[in-house]
Amino acid sequence: MDTIIKYKYEMDRINSWMEDCYIINQIIKASGLYKFYKNWTDDDDESHMKQHILDTKLSEREFLKKE
Repeated sequence: MDTIIKYKYEMDRINSWMEDCYIINQIIKASGLYKFYKNWTDDDDESHMKQHILDTKLSEREFLKKE
């Protein structure tokens, strides 16, 4: 079971992006966050998801959005 969890974590592009960019526990505006993400995918020649999809996925992970 641990192998499956590890594989899923390693294949999760959002986790990879967050680790590569060291954005865990930082306060960043949503627009800036999306720019970081888009630049990261461009650097890796990968397609990127639209901002509203990224926002939804981050909300699912319980990232706080400052009002």
